[in-house]
Amino acid sequence: MYVVAVAGGLGNLGRLITDALFENVKRFIPSEFNLDYDLGDDVLPFLDKWFYNVVRRELEKSSLEFTYIYPGMFMDYFGMAHVSTHLRELYIVIDPTNGVAYVPGDGEAKLAMSYAKDVVKYTALAPDLEKWPRVMTTASCAMTLNQIVALTEKNLGRKLKVTYQQIPALLKHDSKTLPGNIIVTDKFPGGLEKIMALTADLKASIGLGAYDFDKLPEYLNLVDYCVGKTELPKKIKDILEMA
Repeated sequence: MYVVAVAGGLGNLGRLITDALFENVKRFIPSEFNLDYDLGDDVLPFLDKWFYNVVRRELEKSSLEFTYIYPGMFMDYFGMAHVSTHLRELYIVIDPTNGVAYVPGDGEAKLAMSYAKDVVKYTALAPDLEKWPRVMTTASCAMTLNQIVALTEKNLGRKLKVTYQQIPALLKHDSKTLPGNIIVTDKFPGGLEKIMALTADLKASIGLGAYDFDKLPEYLNLVDYCVGKTELPKKIKDILEMA
């Protein structure tokens, strides 16, 4: 028996781990679905990662077999607002509708990406593995932001207005927000201030290499492992065409 945790709070996750032990659950997947939250602040300047770190330490002390699934960046965010997705509308680097891009650093950091619906599909296949590695990924492609900007421009048939943002400024949350985010502020608790802080942290993390899965010491890519077991995953090119 296994559990995929989808609880949205530290207390809920802690209880799920405890309940899993009492219910004779053998395998457990915590609801991280992002990247390595144990990365240092010099690579992953994300204050709320302490929440995931606490859960990780609890899992390590348990008798459960567990794995972390890393999708990387959800490529859905590059297809907003027209891509089919259950994710909340948010513009992190590129706002194709308004023709604007705010790129962290020099744009050459590599970004591993998954389509959200594919993450669900591959996570459902994970229990088929006889033994779980500590880390599995669902990333179907990886590109630099400069490459994604160029691909977006090709898809739109026009140039984007690109601004490169310095990492030190992003770390101080001293950054502009994309025009599309102004429209969706009512969907976020904390409004525009929260959106600006969140997107600044995400962009800084991208620019510092947190989403470059080539740097992971060891992992199993479920996309490669599950070839022939399900339909092929979406790639960023497909998402941009959907948008």
